[in-house]
Amino acid sequence: MRTATFPTLRACCRAMILGVVALAAGCAPAAAAADEPAGKVRITGGRDASGAYWWTVENHYRSPIVYIQFPHYRADTFYAPDGWEKASTYLVNVGVPDRPGTCTAQVKDPRDGIGPERSAQFGMRIARAEARRGTGTVLVRFADGTATTVSGVELPCTFPVAPRYATVAGLAVLLALLVLVEARRRRLVRRAAASAASGPSQGS
Repeated sequence: MRTATFPTLRACCRAMILGVVALAAGCAPAAAAADEPAGKVRITGGRDASGAYWWTVENHYRSPIVYIQFPHYRADTFYAPDGWEKASTYLVNVGVPDRPGTCTAQVKDPRDGIGPERSAQFGMRIARAEARRGTGTVLVRFADGTATTVSGVELPCTFPVAPRYATVAGLAVLLALLVLVEARRRRLVRRAAASAASGPSQGS
């Protein structure tokens, strides 16, 4: 009886341990998900009639928003609420490379941020009309150290590579074809001239 009982007891203990582990694994993510900031920030707005971009940022998380970063292309001015420190890269200006950049705003004191169930406005002015209206992802950080991203936000974007260089590539191909046609035409003219020059001497 002892030999038969020992494996059964060991199997029961193993089943109990696996059950506890499975229960912990199943409950822990659910509890963490309730506290995660994903999906707790809503950003609406985009380009207006003047060509500028304006967004309303709504905080539905338990911690204030203290940092936000918008991607941009060819913006020359970034707007943020009073009390927010602004920093931008590749704003349109003399000597600045023409490439995509970011516009960020942050506060040191969480009380100056966007509190739970509150909202604030941000915006940027575009220097040139060539910037394409597209969508992108905005980074948001909270006072409790967590962060999230909001995708699908209307932003000033670069043009896709293919349409951007399609005209240049087409002109290059056309020029190459014209050069080939001209070279062939000149060869035919030289052959005709050579043939005409050698014709009378052979006849005499």
